[in-house]
Amino acid sequence: MRQSNYYVILFSVILTVVLGGLLAATSEGLGPIQQKSIELDTKKQILGAVMEVTSDMDVIETYDKTIKSEVTDYEGNIVSENEKGESIVAEDVNVEKQYKKAPEERLYPVFKYYGKDGGEEIESYILPVYGSGLWDNIWGYVALDTEGKTIKGAVFAHAGETPGLGARITEDQVQARFEGKKLYNDQGELVSVKM
Repeated sequence: MRQSNYYVILFSVILTVVLGGLLAATSEGLGPIQQKSIELDTKKQILGAVMEVTSDMDVIETYDKTIKSEVTDYEGNIVSENEKGESIVAEDVNVEKQYKKAPEERLYPVFKYYGKDGGEEIESYILPVYGSGLWDNIWGYVALDTEGKTIKGAVFAHAGETPGLGARITEDQVQARFEGKKLYNDQGELVSVKM
């Protein structure tokens, strides 16, 4: 049975509208769940720089008990509001977007770790890192001692590095190689971290 062009076009338009509507509704419905998942993953990565994150641990509770955050500018001043007067939350700063700006224009999230029991003393500063890998971007968090001179831990992630090469950066034994590395030499000069 031969269908007219009008029928084929009408069928295609209706199918496109119905499926597009279903996809849009699904996306809207899953939005809050996706946001919670992103928040959980971010907090897992931040905690991962200073402790082993196990599957049965309550990440949100542990994070809230042990981590305090703030945002600084290039000069080290604490920034609490953007130019529109809206409050800035360190966990919501998009490091990828900040990376594309000039250093003087960037916002720098800083996470302070107060120990497993959430004590009074800061044990580590956790800083986000972001950069280019061979095929795609690499990001993560590096924990520094309170003097900011020695790496206490690191956690990295990526979207599309070569399996077996760049992708190994997410493995625990590779990340452990950063622990104890010095950022400054005996003369106080910034040095590269060597593996």
